[in-house]
Amino acid sequence: MKATHAVADEITLELHKQLEKLEKTSVAINDTRTNVKKANEYISYFAKQLMTDKIIMGLVILCVIAIIAILVLRVKGTETGGGGGLRPPKYDVLHQ
Repeated sequence: MKATHAVADEITLELHKQLEKLEKTSVAINDTRTNVKKANEYISYFAKQLMTDKIIMGLVILCVIAIIAILVLRVKGTETGGGGGLRPPKYDVLHQ
């Protein structure tokens, strides 16, 4: 009977050790989940910032292109005597 109690005590001790390992593993898994959740939030934030920066950069490039186009039209218009290149030509109905 003593041998049976000794085996039972060993099994109980081993089960207790395994239970502690499982609890530690559970805590580690919860910590990992928390870290992954925070990482996802940071990635989402950085992705939004990146998209905002790309939109701003695109608008700046469009403004620069528009300014260059206006300057080219002005220079082209003054070379041909068209008054800036942005006005329609004048037609003289009486002297045609």
